[in-house]
Amino acid sequence: MSPSKKDDIKEIKRIIEIATVAIPKERDARNFYLAAAEHSPGEMSRQIFQSLADQEEEHEARLKALIAMFEERLDSLK
Repeated sequence: MSPSKKDDIKEIKRIIEIATVAIPKERDARNFYLAAAEHSPGEMSRQIFQSLADQEEEHEARLKALIAMFEERLDSLK
């Protein structure tokens, strides 16, 4: 295996590791915003916090897609 390929594998593994660690943080942020929305004093703040919660859910989905993409790339390099 070439040094370049080894470096690519190492970098991809690191990306997967970081994305995997980030997923629970996205869930925690989503739960935080959902709780804030639930306890909001008015409709405007409820909508803002709900929107933020939705964005965190999208972030989690993007991270999962990123992980899947890089896992496929990693398999092709091995």
